[in-house]
Amino acid sequence: MFRFLLVALALLFTPAVAMTAEPDSADQVVERLFKDIQRGDTNAAYANVGRGTLMEQKKTELQLLASQTSNALQLYGKVIDWELVGEEKWGSNYLRRNYLVRAERGPLFFNMHLYRTPKEWTVGQIFFTDTPSKLPEL
Repeated sequence: MFRFLLVALALLFTPAVAMTAEPDSADQVVERLFKDIQRGDTNAAYANVGRGTLMEQKKTELQLLASQTSNALQLYGKVIDWELVGEEKWGSNYLRRNYLVRAERGPLFFNMHLYRTPKEWTVGQIFFTDTPSKLPEL
């Protein structure tokens, strides 16, 4: 009986090794995208954010978006940081967000639609501009 109790206590206080990792939050998905853009790797940024989603089937649009982002960064300079400036929740599984991305010579504005699939958060739509009035209203 004593041996059983020791084994039970050991199992209780031993961390589970085979636990599955929690899926990334919407914030983590966006953070990864902006970090890739900040490093200047816009192709990887959009390829990674589209991987495993319906966006992956729109390779031409993703390449165009990467090219446009690269061109904007040539004009505005390196990304300094970014912040969430607006969010609209459509239930617990769909978000529309606006971000201010600070670059060396001026701001860029991103609008993203994020959707939680049964497995993870994904980006369903991305729009960016350098003109705040062109940013979709939330």
